[in-house]
Amino acid sequence: MLSREMGYDAYFTMMHYDTMWRKQRREFHLHFNPTVVKRYHPVILDESVSFLKDILSDPSRYRERTKSYFTGVIIRATYGIKPKGNDDPLITQVDKTTVGFSIAGRKGSFLVDLIPALTYVPDWMPGTGWKRFAKYYREMSFLSRVTPFRLVQDLVEQGTATPCVVSRMIESLPAEGDPSYREAYTIAQDTSAVAYVAVLAGADTSFSGGMTFFLALAMHPEVQKRAQKEIDEVVGFGRLPDFNDRPQLVYVDALLKEIFRWHQALPIGVPHATSEDDVYDGYFIPKGTVVIGNTWHILHDPGLYDDPLTFIPERFIKDGMINKEVANPYSAAFGFGRR
Repeated sequence: MLSREMGYDAYFTMMHYDTMWRKQRREFHLHFNPTVVKRYHPVILDESVSFLKDILSDPSRYRERTKSYFTGVIIRATYGIKPKGNDDPLITQVDKTTVGFSIAGRKGSFLVDLIPALTYVPDWMPGTGWKRFAKYYREMSFLSRVTPFRLVQDLVEQGTATPCVVSRMIESLPAEGDPSYREAYTIAQDTSAVAYVAVLAGADTSFSGGMTFFLALAMHPEVQKRAQKEIDEVVGFGRLPDFNDRPQLVYVDALLKEIFRWHQALPIGVPHATSEDDVYDGYFIPKGTVVIGNTWHILHDPGLYDDPLTFIPERFIKDGMINKEVANPYSAAFGFGRR
């Protein structure tokens, strides 16, 4: 019901595997890969400076400021537009869309999930309140895909667009008279919406990571002192750290790894289907079985990490370098399996 009735099947993350899915996925990876994302380092640094100034001026609003930071980075990189706080329409619009997704995404939330034939029942019949729900969020989904994309399209036509993911998508479209224009336009529009909705929704997990960071440093002031000492030694006192400093900030790198290992925003992974028959711990798992990875257990496995419940950034360091022999928690914390 979710994909079809609420319009979420426009996003390739909710599509069935077909030609359009492959085209959207290809477009997404063209604009969101480790090499291309480096283009947006200046955006991250600029938002970081704004974040630090906000925290310095009013530390009591750190939660609000932290969320604004992550959403600001995502919207500016995707659409080249700086949001005006957490009540900006670009943010409230996607918030509405993700609320519908979270409700309907729970299997069995609506009877139509169990009896698909109810899709054809007239709207006036009792028990069809789910249809009004679906209609409302179909409109929200449509607006999330179309509104910001057309806004950037207008800016591109005016020659005032800030370089961003969507401006580059629009500039690479074929001429309007080209037979492939309509499909290319739809792919660009819907693919950018995946970044907008899925990644901005992911700002909540980034926000959770930020809150874990504050918690860890509050609980372990000695860790904060050591990280600050390293930054002072590597960067000095005349500027803020940037991406070029990261290779020399070994302890800070280890600290971030331990943040993601210690407390994950999502302790359970996204469901995947096995691509072939498998045997795990003596249990036969047929091809096509839905498997949900236990991220929390993976990152608290005493076979991988000594004393896993304790916050110890030093576990990732050996001889002054990141110890490659210790499992990198990013491989599990950010999800795993094909997507």
